Formats: sequence, C-alpha cells, structure tokens
Amino acid sequence: MRAVKVSSLSCIVSGFLAAQPSLRITSPANGTIVHPGQSLTVTVEASPAGAFQQVIVIGWDPIGFAQPLSAPPYRFTIQIPIKIVPRRYLLTADGMTSPGHGATSDPIEIVVERSGSPIRLHVEPSLLDLSLSEKGYLRVVGEYADGTSTDVTNSTKIVFSSSTPTVATAQPYGIVIPVAPGSAKIIATCGTVKAEIPVRVRGNSRR
Repeated sequence: MRAVKVSSLSCIVSGFLAAQPSLRITSPANGTIVHPGQSLTVTVEASPAGAFQQVIVIGWDPIGFAQPLSAPPYRFTIQIPIKIVPRRYLLTADGMTSPGHGATSDPIEIVVERSGSPIRLHVEPSLLDLSLSEKGYLRVVGEYADGTSTDVTNSTKIVFSSSTPTVATAQPYGIVIPVAPGSAKIIATCGTVKAEIPVRVRGNSRR
C-alpha cells in the first residue's frame, strides 16, 4: 500500500513540475556576435503555449527592454545601441502568467563588437606602480579609422599578456596580478595593433 502511495505522490509531483510554465530563448544562439546599431531578433519559446499574459526580453544596460508581447509567437526586435561598449551582455526572457506569478528563462550571452578593428590602442594609466598586496586595473581605448574612440577593455578581441609573468601576470579585462618585486610590461593586443605599459612591483616576494 505504501509503495502505491509513494508512486502516486511521485506522479503528482512530476505532473506538477511538468505543468509549470517556462520560457526559453531559442534564438539567437548563445555567444552570437552583434554590432552596435544592429537590429537583433530574439525568439522565445513558451511552455505551455499561451500560458503567459505577457512576455518581455530584458538586456543588460544599455540594451534595455524589448516591447512586451501578449500572445505567441514571441518574436522580439532589439536595437543594439550605437554607443555601446564592446563586451559580453546577457539577455533574459521574463513572462507573467497572472499577477505576481510567472517565469524567467535562463540567460543567453551575446557579444557586442565593432565591425572594424582599431588602428591604435591607448592604455590607461601610463604606468602601474603596485605593491604585492594590490591588483592593477587597466583601461584600453581603441581609436578607429573614422576618428571615433571606444573603451575596448572588455572586448573579446583584446588579449592581455605580460613580458615577465614572474613579476606580474596579465588577466582578462585588464586585471594585473603582482607576483614578485621587479619590472615588467603589460601588452594589450588587438590583431596587429598593440600598446604596452610599464609595471613596477614593490615589496617582498610571495612565499
């Protein structure tokens, strides 16, 4: 008798979970590269179909919100701002089934990059003077052929490296980790264009 009750309870729980409304972003694919000023189509799948009174897509600032839709098909157009910093951004779908109830999709990632590559890079600050107990943070600005400049520190096109990793290592997004006293150079590279800054690390070596 107990086995029958457990089995029945499992069926009820499984049915309840299966009936829970859910949202899933089906396009674009995770990791899709888009450009500033581009219109991006985002498609959301709702389960069960028609369970939601309203569905919306939300992007990390400054992408913002898409126009909400009250019925399927849930196909949204998102305008990527012209003045947006190249980096990774997340998109999420959110829906309401009734006041105070709804569901949120797993986020997907889009990669915003300018269509061209910079012709010059500038790294700020011009010198890093660190103790062993502090990290350094760089900002990389790309100058383009049209005369515009953009912060490209978090661009997927930028690669950071160190001339002397035993003194300081270069991490993604311009983070510099001191290792031992001495001098090194941190190099920011984008294709064939590069810029470097000197780093001085003060203090005793780590044990």
